[in-house]
Amino acid sequence: MPKECPQCHIIIGILQQEVQGQNVRCPLCNRRYVKGWQWVFDNEGFPVNEVWRESDRPTYCTKCNWAGPMRLTTYLEGDCFPHRCQKCGAVVANRKGEE
Repeated sequence: MPKECPQCHIIIGILQQEVQGQNVRCPLCNRRYVKGWQWVFDNEGFPVNEVWRESDRPTYCTKCNWAGPMRLTTYLEGDCFPHRCQKCGAVVANRKGEE
């Protein structure tokens, strides 16, 4: 299965190889992924290494205004703690509520 960016679903060929000493950025949305990641997708198309949990930070979806529990995305790097909306599936950064 070719690897694709979970945010924008563009195929990222370079993610199929090990990248020594650096991370890989999606050329479309510029999100950063760790090298050598083995992505496995569930039936809904979400990476299985996401976990449902209540966040200790205020979260809301900027697309559908859902204010319930978000699905913490653990496959992304950075300090924005991105979450996936349980209602519409959008990925939002819960630090500022920005997409």
